Amino acid sequence: MRAATVRRAVGAAILLGGAVVAAVLVLFPSGWAINRLNVSIWWWLRSHSLIPDATTPEQMDAIWNIVLFVPLGLGLTLLHPRWWWAAVLVVVSVLIEGAQFLFLDQRTPEGLDIALNAAGGAIGTGVGVLVARLCEKRTTPSIDSSHG
Repeated sequence: MRAATVRRAVGAAILLGGAVVAAVLVLFPSGWAINRLNVSIWWWLRSHSLIPDATTPEQMDAIWNIVLFVPLGLGLTLLHPRWWWAAVLVVVSVLIEGAQFLFLDQRTPEGLDIALNAAGGAIGTGVGVLVARLCEKRTTPSIDSSHG
């Protein structure tokens, strides 16, 4: 199987999984329930010394907003390696916050969420572009190998 085919298949799987998780979390009607989940995870991580004691639930929320968009940027970029996916994900984040504002009374849209989602999308896109380039370099025969 060609490396590009494998890259695209992995990208599709990452994108699908990331999109399902993102859809559930960002469109869940109860902001309180999402906050309780965040605090429960924060408490578990702190009680097992997996995060610094000074880490707050608000900081964990910010981290989750970044992490949420990394697989979206990575998956899209592995499917079709382009830097502009990062900009597309900013638009997606704005649309999500707008939908929360218009349709989900218990959710509080925030500009910071858009910035953090954008950072996650940019990280995922950057990693995806690097992986795609590495895959291309591994499958492109060098001039020396053709003179065998």
